[in-house]
Amino acid sequence: MAVDDYHPVVLYDTTGAAVLYPSGTIDPVFDIHTLQGTATVSWTPTRPGMHRIYTAQPPYAGPVIDVLVGNGINTGSACIVLP
Repeated sequence: MAVDDYHPVVLYDTTGAAVLYPSGTIDPVFDIHTLQGTATVSWTPTRPGMHRIYTAQPPYAGPVIDVLVGNGINTGSACIVLP
């Protein structure tokens, strides 16, 4: 999502089944992302199925994406995702 000022950016998974890092809200004050006009969050789903993810920088809504998450099998150096 484009970050155009110092207002917090919010990322939300409507299923609630995810871990967001550093958190679901980014405070871009004095952050290099603000200078570049972007915000970055790591999203790790905690269960398979459909997830709807959206971002916002109030009062503006950002993009919405639907993602189908499968079951992953840890093979050591990689992760195989099954349907």
